[in-house]
Parts: sequence; structure tokens; C-alpha cells
Amino acid sequence: MTQAMLVRRIAARPDIVFEALVTAEGIGAWWGSADVPAISAVSDPRVGVRFEVRFATTDRWEHVCTGEFLEIARPEHLVMSWRWIVGGEPDQATASRELATMSPHAVMKAAGPARSSS
Repeated sequence: MTQAMLVRRIAARPDIVFEALVTAEGIGAWWGSADVPAISAVSDPRVGVRFEVRFATTDRWEHVCTGEFLEIARPEHLVMSWRWIVGGEPDQATASRELATMSPHAVMKAAGPARSSS
């Protein structure tokens, strides 16, 4: 099995990022792109429950992905399956298992040199 790790730093609390990954509202607002927006999302974030997201391309094609929530520990841990639907059936060639771990990181602001007012 091929594995890859992607690390993203997002300027938001872990609970906000978690909700964007699992709720229909979050998925609809955050998944997709300007060229291929999410046009509908159905999600009930409970272990063993499936989700579905529909995307539309500029040439009016719809693409559907579906998956299942496998592990949920709000707001820091999420494991879900993921696959595209092709011809109305799940495409096993695109099946994957995704792990998301949200953890807060302190953001340090650079301080300039101290100035005296004389």
C-alpha cells in the first residue's frame, strides 16, 4: 500500500477545521476549488456512516465521491474512507483511507527591535 503524508498549517482552531472536514456545511464551503466547486454534500459524522459530495466542472460534468467515517475523536482525530463514483458504482481503483489529525500550534509573531522615545 502506498502512503503519503501532507502537513498543512491552517490559521484556525482544530475544532473549526474538524467541522469543515465532517459537516455538510463545512464540506460544501471548503472542499472543491474555484474550477470544480462542491455543489452538494450529505454528511452525518458518526462512525460507520457514509458521506457523499458532488462536484461540478466548468463543462457541466458532475463528479461524485463517497466514503465512510471510520474513526472520530472530536476535534483532533478523523479517519475516513474515500472513493470516486464512476458510472454509478464505487471505483475501487480510487479507494483510499484518509487520516486527519488536528493539533493546535502556537503562532509566534516577530517582534521588532525596541525603540526608545527620546
